[in-house]
Amino acid sequence: MRHNARWSNGKPVTAQDFAYAWLRNAAPSNTIDDTWASVVSDVLNESEYHAGGVPASAVGVKVVNNYELKITLSTAVNIEGLLALAGSMPLYPPDVEAHSSNWYLPQYFVGDGPYVVHSFVTNGELEMTRNRDYVGAAGQENVGNVQQIDLIPEPTVPVEDFESHALDAAVITSPSDYQYAEEHLKSDVHKAPEANIMYLGWDHSVDASPLNNSWVRDAIAMAINRAPISDPVLNNMVGPTSIFGYPGFPTDADQGNPFRFNLGQAQSF
Repeated sequence: MRHNARWSNGKPVTAQDFAYAWLRNAAPSNTIDDTWASVVSDVLNESEYHAGGVPASAVGVKVVNNYELKITLSTAVNIEGLLALAGSMPLYPPDVEAHSSNWYLPQYFVGDGPYVVHSFVTNGELEMTRNRDYVGAAGQENVGNVQQIDLIPEPTVPVEDFESHALDAAVITSPSDYQYAEEHLKSDVHKAPEANIMYLGWDHSVDASPLNNSWVRDAIAMAINRAPISDPVLNNMVGPTSIFGYPGFPTDADQGNPFRFNLGQAQSF
């Protein structure tokens, strides 16, 4: 870890802060947090610890020193993308311990990102202000000139509100809005992959399934051409994939997507 990372109160961000947050997430007493939304879901003995079967010391997260963690995984997985999940973020222990039930409220919250929460209303507006103690990666040390960011509940007409300058940024939520933005606001359209994967499931809890045969699964994966759905039908708002990784996500490149559309190979099985 970088030695110059700082919390919004000026204190250093340490390896202990990550270990504290991950073990708190996985603790048997924690029935609220979602362990799947964190890198801890792939850590050795996490599920056993969460179920109360092993002590915290058995979990594959060890603090080597203030700026180094040793993580032992339960299976081979690229954790780069998982480290960006909300549940993988560190917590400032004194803040959480002092305000265990409401440490996240603006008056108590201590963060390590470029912005911290100034105020929020449940199901309403969220106001974030710049964290003066934030230190980014090399060349990005506390840069930028935006002092405040206001997030509002999703408007009914986001693209129209953006076009009328009521919003500085809007999320496109429909193919028709996307098509309009591509035609009229193209220079303002920014695309980013999203971690949602839709797939075909088969319930064989009662009847035997042909999908028990791995060759059948491989053939089906290669026989379905997803591009005509993701491209023209959904206006390129999604990307075709046949593995548990989507275009732009590290696992997509790492796995190589061996099941891309290939009808000839599918018929050969």
